[in-house]
Amino acid sequence: MSLPGSTLTIIPMAPTLQMVTRMAIHTATHIIILTVTHMIIRTVIHTGTTMIMRLR
Repeated sequence: MSLPGSTLTIIPMAPTLQMVTRMAIHTATHIIILTVTHMIIRTVIHTGTTMIMRLR
């Protein structure tokens, strides 16, 4: 008799789990984009500074 009970517990949790997974993916993507953008900006600034220093 424990089988229908466990099934009833899983059914309401499924949309919540999907939402949590979606949120986790969204957050991870956001963090990756921010990190990549930060790295690109840093590289550009570093290269720019090096180029200016070499020109002087």
